[in-house]
Amino acid sequence: MPERFVALTFDDVHLLNSDVPPMRAAANAFIDATFPGDRAGGFTTSGVVTQDFTGNKELLVQFDHREPCDIARWSRQRRFTSGTVA
Repeated sequence: MPERFVALTFDDVHLLNSDVPPMRAAANAFIDATFPGDRAGGFTTSGVVTQDFTGNKELLVQFDHREPCDIARWSRQRRFTSGTVA
């Protein structure tokens, strides 16, 4: 049984390009510091990109290195074309 579960949650809806490098650095530092009994998952506020809880550090790094700015632009565009603004 895993010792702890941690959800890495990223606000990709309001993410700015300038936010990406420090966000990735912090996420990678966290991933590097996890222990074998830890499970972490990656989630975005848009819900477009997720990584279920896993102990596989490589999957978490792949999640962290996806293009959040493209996802954020898609999410904003979808909200504006649907007539709602959050």
